Amino acid sequence: MVFVLLILLTTTHIVTGWHYYYHTTHYPYHRYNYGITEMTTEDASTSTETTNPSTYGTFTTEMTTGPTTEDTSSSTVTTNPSTHGTFTTEMTTGPTTEDTSTSTVTTNPTTHGTFTTEMTTGPTTEDVSVSTVTANPSTVGNTERFTEIQPISKIGCGEKGDIVFVLDSSGSVGTSNWKSMLKFVQDVINIFTIGKNYVQVGVDIYANSASTRIRLNSYQSKTQLMDAVKRISFTNGGTATNRAIHHLISSSFSPSHGSRSGVPKIGIILTDGRSNSQFSTIAAANAARKKGIELFAIGIGSSVNTVELKGVANDPDSIFYFSVHDFKALQSIKSRLASETCQNLDPIIGCKAGADIIFLVDNSGSVGSSNFNTTLTFISDIVDGLKIGIKKDKFQVGVLTFHTPVRAEFNLDEYQDKQDVKNAIMEIRYEGGGTNTGGAIRYLHTTAFARAAGHRPGYPMIGILITDGYSSNKAETRKEAMNARLKGIKMFSIGIGNAIDTTELESVASEPKSQFVFTAASFKLLKSIESLLLSKTCEACWGKTDVVFLLEDSCHIGETNFNKMLQMVENLVQEIPIGNGNIQIGVNTFKCTAKTEFMLGKYKTGRDIIKAVQRIKYTGGKVSIGKAIEYTRKNSFPENRSKAKKLMIILTNGSDKALSKTLGEAQKARNSNIKMMVIGIGDYTHQDCLQGMATVPHDKYIFSQDSFDPLRNMRDVLIQRKCSA
Repeated sequence: MVFVLLILLTTTHIVTGWHYYYHTTHYPYHRYNYGITEMTTEDASTSTETTNPSTYGTFTTEMTTGPTTEDTSSSTVTTNPSTHGTFTTEMTTGPTTEDTSTSTVTTNPTTHGTFTTEMTTGPTTEDVSVSTVTANPSTVGNTERFTEIQPISKIGCGEKGDIVFVLDSSGSVGTSNWKSMLKFVQDVINIFTIGKNYVQVGVDIYANSASTRIRLNSYQSKTQLMDAVKRISFTNGGTATNRAIHHLISSSFSPSHGSRSGVPKIGIILTDGRSNSQFSTIAAANAARKKGIELFAIGIGSSVNTVELKGVANDPDSIFYFSVHDFKALQSIKSRLASETCQNLDPIIGCKAGADIIFLVDNSGSVGSSNFNTTLTFISDIVDGLKIGIKKDKFQVGVLTFHTPVRAEFNLDEYQDKQDVKNAIMEIRYEGGGTNTGGAIRYLHTTAFARAAGHRPGYPMIGILITDGYSSNKAETRKEAMNARLKGIKMFSIGIGNAIDTTELESVASEPKSQFVFTAASFKLLKSIESLLLSKTCEACWGKTDVVFLLEDSCHIGETNFNKMLQMVENLVQEIPIGNGNIQIGVNTFKCTAKTEFMLGKYKTGRDIIKAVQRIKYTGGKVSIGKAIEYTRKNSFPENRSKAKKLMIILTNGSDKALSKTLGEAQKARNSNIKMMVIGIGDYTHQDCLQGMATVPHDKYIFSQDSFDPLRNMRDVLIQRKCSA
């Protein structure tokens, strides 16, 4: 008698096709296939399972069957090759009559997504030709659970990020579980795009002490990295999680280990027990967060301290904290971990200030359908790095296409959801025709940035031109680009291929040209400029701004640390678009009294400002922050730039004894529309003083550093905070 096991796809019972995530340069979608299993009970030597042919997805089945009536010797499962998705099913069936068959599973490698199902069925009977399996409880076996791990929305990421795994190598883990942990790390690595321009991965281990086994910059090849992980040996010892986190801060995310400035830093801690000191561990985790390190915590087994691990993990726990019942179960969370990690690799220097951006896309005959679609994907990826919406800290995006006519594909206020914007972009169709660049720019400044088309008054206006050749009328293009810039529109030019006119691209772009002109040898290389364009788009949000640095020059600081302050100012100046008349930089120093080192507008180029900063000398003395703020408010911001934003950036150790004077003067500065950004440095920083000086919200206007050393790496963070202010 042949029993046919039909695994039915339902929404409330057991999903029985394979489910995979298909990631293209457009957008994800899902597909289901269905498998049929045949099982014999009498005089049958084999049982086979066949899945539908596929190039995507892995269907894995683990089955334990009850005895059959006469000798069932084997059961085999064959799957097709796959690169995307894993579907795992575990089933237990009740007894039939005699003997037990075995089942072997052959799976192929997978790199994307996991779908896990565990099922238990009741006993089967003789003379039943069809058995339907559901997840309902039965009299035999235990119904476990049915879990679908959501597909990864940004699988493989393609983002930049520095990720360090921190592995518990204490005695309670043991050699066998250690291998399971390493396999888990390998599987997660396999999901990411590895390389110096993408994700870098390091590995630390700890027991009584912590050490780095793989540095972030040790391997730029995924294969070599995974091989290196496999070779990491187990050590044994205690569970000094606090020391592991301190090692993560001081060594693993240091430049000497390959940590990159301006790139998200993520630590993933795996442990099976309690640390030697819960208080010290959570304190270390808080210190890591102050350094900008995001922490995931994974607890394995029943001996973990849940309170401690949730204290280690960033908030919210639903994203940053994981718990599994044993080491083998780690496989069930690898895709979700990768997904959550990807979501936290948003570019730090991607602007979060809010702006209205319109892409002007060349739809002419020379582009071609394939390259046009590549351009749309590029724009969609840029949108991925922005917060979309109408609120003050978010971006609106519109798209114009041009060939002989100009067409507004959608206006700025048409879509307020990121996925809606991306979908609309990918629906734009290629048409072909001439290259009416001038007409596109004219439409940009006369119509696309009008309030009727969704532009928000007071928000930065950014136009991004993407073209593969020269325009039909160069004189018109130059004229309209000038008109656009005169109306305050920041113009970026992106030229693709070898037929571009560099001179024309520069005539369109804002100043300085080095900041606003991009070229790529081919459409395929557009991806290589994505992050840089995001960064420069952020910088464009500075607009007309007067920035005065107020540097503490007291005896508390010391000459060495004062020079580190100056170096940070130099680094920041290098990233600000000086020279177009919008941004002016000034520097004051203070101790008991304040002193102007150079006034706003004195130097017109970044190079001259840097030279002037380098000439500033340390003098030492007592400190009065209040007097310094008063001096700066009254003397440093010119009245003839009333429309310019005013920003005061104070670097201090916050040890002013005249607190009431300081807080009073800070309030007067804020009342004068001066944004107050405060960087407190050192172990004795007075938090009440910092909060009393800074503009709200404090998470955007206050920085705290334990020492002066990290100042050199704060350039990108400060730019991002300025853009989001």
